[in-house]
Amino acid sequence: MKRIVFAVAAAMAAFLVATLGPGAQPAGAAAGTGCALRTTTPTTQYFCHAGAYQYVTSDGAYMSTPVQSPAVSSADWHSLAELAVESADGRQIIEIGWRIYRPDGPTPRLFVYHWVNGVGSCYNTGCGYVSNSSTITPGMALTPSSTPVQFAIEYFQGNWWYGYNGTWFGYLPGSLWSGTFTKAGLVQEFGEVSSTVARPCTDMGNGYLGTSASAVSVSGVGYYNSTTAANLTRVTPDDSTLYDSQLTSANSFRYGGPGAC
Repeated sequence: MKRIVFAVAAAMAAFLVATLGPGAQPAGAAAGTGCALRTTTPTTQYFCHAGAYQYVTSDGAYMSTPVQSPAVSSADWHSLAELAVESADGRQIIEIGWRIYRPDGPTPRLFVYHWVNGVGSCYNTGCGYVSNSSTITPGMALTPSSTPVQFAIEYFQGNWWYGYNGTWFGYLPGSLWSGTFTKAGLVQEFGEVSSTVARPCTDMGNGYLGTSASAVSVSGVGYYNSTTAANLTRVTPDDSTLYDSQLTSANSFRYGGPGAC
């Protein structure tokens, strides 16, 4: 059983489809150009991101953020918040967070996902996922709140474990990567919107731009078994007129936006 204790995040007044994708760099297009087209997906999809990142060697990472209930337009696919633990080249990725996926309705749900050698897997159960809890399961409904909850990923005794709010609820066997992916090289935390159009009408976070004091926050970012402290860098947003982020400390930031409508 997983026994490493979660770090406790400070309470906050305010303040997860796909991640940035294999090989994606923490940068974006110029403001006003809309979301970036991803050509590696089976269907045409545009993705906008806003958040933070750090290149760091560690056994994993954690963050705290409140679950939100952004409005997802009928032309769009999802809005999410995510923690991604990756190899330095971005080809091996493990993800956890909450997301609203429009075909499943307006309820935010816990999600997990992963990539192996730049190839995406499947959401939630299946694709090698092993459950360790009867009460916390990928795909379960989450309650929107202003109270932060913690999401975590850690490599422990040969497997990559998923944590939610103090409970290690399941893992991905290290054998999925043939034992070659055992350390994080890059950690990213971000909001994401997926759409059929370059300028979506979907909210990210609570609908406020990350430059607003009213925007939702990610806080308490930290790393397991690392000699490096959190010192985040803002992701250059795909289009800062739609969605944006702003650092508020070395290990926290605000993110979000209203989209084009």
